Amino acid sequence: MHPFKAASPTDGSSHWLFGGLLLAAPFIATSTAMAQLNSLTTPIDGRTVALGESFTGMRGDLATMFYNPAGIAGIEGIHATYSQRSMDWISYLSDFRYSSIQSVVQTPIAVFGAFYNRLSYGELTVSSPTSPEGIGKTSPYDQTLGVTGAITAFPGFDLGLSVKGFQYVDLPTGGGGGQGVTTNSTSWAVMVDVGALYTLSLASGPFSHDLGVGASLQNFGSNAVMSAGNGNPTVSEQPARFLRLGVSYSIAIVSPSENSLTPCRLTATGEYRNILNTQYSANGERDYYGWGVELWGFEILALRAGWFLSNVDWIYGTAGEPKARYGAGVHLPMHKLGLSVPLAIRADYAVIKLRDAYGWLGDTKSSLNAFTIGVSYEGNVLE
Repeated sequence: MHPFKAASPTDGSSHWLFGGLLLAAPFIATSTAMAQLNSLTTPIDGRTVALGESFTGMRGDLATMFYNPAGIAGIEGIHATYSQRSMDWISYLSDFRYSSIQSVVQTPIAVFGAFYNRLSYGELTVSSPTSPEGIGKTSPYDQTLGVTGAITAFPGFDLGLSVKGFQYVDLPTGGGGGQGVTTNSTSWAVMVDVGALYTLSLASGPFSHDLGVGASLQNFGSNAVMSAGNGNPTVSEQPARFLRLGVSYSIAIVSPSENSLTPCRLTATGEYRNILNTQYSANGERDYYGWGVELWGFEILALRAGWFLSNVDWIYGTAGEPKARYGAGVHLPMHKLGLSVPLAIRADYAVIKLRDAYGWLGDTKSSLNAFTIGVSYEGNVLE
């Protein structure tokens, strides 16, 4: 793998990045943090990010595929979203960003979903000891591709399974091919997620209550292997494996009829995540927590706030100190707004507060953002 340098868009300076550790690894103190900065392990959906990345106990949103595959069992019809999350927390990472496409369809036998997540690193200069100013350009990225299926085993209890692959690729973008700028990619690491979700729904007077409890095991399977060539050793990396435990509670004012808008819904979420890999020997660095609150008005406008806490020092916070997220969402259920077709449009936005400890690097940011846009047909189309 090659050393890289990424030019600063503001002052022309550069910083060395090393292949396989491209995501600002020199500035992150622990391997547990670096293991989570890729398309396999970083949430991208704007709603879930704003809720402190705590979504394992939620049901009925296609974004649950990332946290707990059982959660899509509550989806009706066909849903699709596009999401993007920025990673340009410092000026010379201006092209670093996550993106995701997700879709889900309800069938008579199960609910099925598919997703493609990608982290693009932009165009970087490849350097060598004899050519420190660069021998060519490369455009690295990593990608995660997967499919999900979920069923309701019995009322209130859902089961889900995801099968997915992860790969890292260095892709030359021109110049220097004969001088050592070659395509390097890992083998596809093939993994599975399994999840379960129990949801209890109750009604009392003018209010409805929903309590969800979920759990999932993620990223169990093969390693990503790269044969570096040129006398360099083969690198085999085990993706971060997670245990997620999550809860959610919602209380809503019951709408007068099925086709009426729910006047108000308040939801609280919480999640614990543990990294299970044996190579991360520092047990105190394995634990992560997230929690959030969401308030909906007439199913159209949502306000959200969340917090994320880890036991490592990285861009997303200081060890042991919660870091805030917040955001908003808009959902337009057209069939409840006068349209005869059960279409709905959604948009979600989140702000991710960062640890303010990298001023010595230059132009750093205090926050990043994520957004999602989506459309759904909320009727049974395959029955």
